[in-house]
Amino acid sequence: MSEASKYENKNPLHHYLLHRFLSSITAGVRSTGRRNVVEIGCADGYVYEFLHTHLGVPFSYAGFDIDVDALERARKRFPGIPFERGSIYDFKATAELVLCLEVLEHLDEPDKALRHLAALDAEDFIVSVPHEPWFALGNLARGRHIATLGNLPDHVNRWTKAQFRRQLSPWFEIVGDYSSFPWIAYRLRKATL
Repeated sequence: MSEASKYENKNPLHHYLLHRFLSSITAGVRSTGRRNVVEIGCADGYVYEFLHTHLGVPFSYAGFDIDVDALERARKRFPGIPFERGSIYDFKATAELVLCLEVLEHLDEPDKALRHLAALDAEDFIVSVPHEPWFALGNLARGRHIATLGNLPDHVNRWTKAQFRRQLSPWFEIVGDYSSFPWIAYRLRKATL
């Protein structure tokens, strides 16, 4: 399914919150000083588009996703940018900075994914997930996903900030908080033993 309904939504409040979230992610990317970016779960390429427009410095980018249709849409939107098929569970690439935005809440095995991320040859990571229960309550307030109490059907994990910090702690240390309501977003480095 295309992400256009999320990223091209004309609702002013939705647009404001999403723009603020992407601006916060961009600030996180800028704070790393890294210019070699890999995004796991890139979907249609909307994060790349925002970074390209707002980062303000040249950077290299590669996007990976398991959704073949989303990758095709991304390739059509951004010819010449590498968008490849790859799973977070077996992804292999070297990058200075790895983005993993709005992915972990969809996974049956988030610990396995985090362990694999921590094993990558990368210096910095930025990860984000919906901030629960606020994300679901926001959906309810907009009259969306009423039958599931505001929870998106494909979200199998739901975290508060404290729960998400605990989820990350075996593999990562948080070095920056770029959360933007209703999302949690952290800049991470591998935990030192």
